[in-house]
Amino acid sequence: MASDAAEISLEPHTWGFMLSTAAVVSEDLEGLFFGPAPGHVCSFRLVGGSGSSTDKATAVLSERAQELVAEQMRHGFRLLGWCNMRGPSSTASTLTPEEARLHQALKTASDALSGPDTAFAGCIIQRGPKEKDMFQQVAVAFGPCRKRIPISIRRFSARAPPAAEPVTGQLQEVMAACAADLREDLADLDNIVERVLV
Repeated sequence: MASDAAEISLEPHTWGFMLSTAAVVSEDLEGLFFGPAPGHVCSFRLVGGSGSSTDKATAVLSERAQELVAEQMRHGFRLLGWCNMRGPSSTASTLTPEEARLHQALKTASDALSGPDTAFAGCIIQRGPKEKDMFQQVAVAFGPCRKRIPISIRRFSARAPPAAEPVTGQLQEVMAACAADLREDLADLDNIVERVLV
């Protein structure tokens, strides 16, 4: 049985991308963590909407997710975990069925790729309710046994992550909507800053 990692650490640029994406999503999105060493994430790849990373019938990684794993492995990166960016309407206090299925699929893939004792991490980023012009996000991470582990943000190496592939299809539409929401949020932020400075 795999033991839980002591923590998961992420490169600042990877964490920044994840938080900024999670800030504007209108629906749940999920993706996979990759990195050159266990426990340290330097690449996050979006797979698609909730449930898109797994095959519902077999609870293993979907064909698209497997393609991403193979592509990242060609760059020398290993599969380190998953993350779900919950949309504003999500209120689940525990893992959703899609998240639980993805967690199991990651365990199966991790066992096959790196052995049964290899730790991996799951992560959920949830946007909090807006209160008095305040924006909040909550993130939680846990290991294979679903025990919570700390998240740390730190540089690991000068090695750059592989270049991102172009976003296409339904995900492109979602990201376009996210970009529009982000522009609106930035305009609101500009107005707030302007009021404070006047």
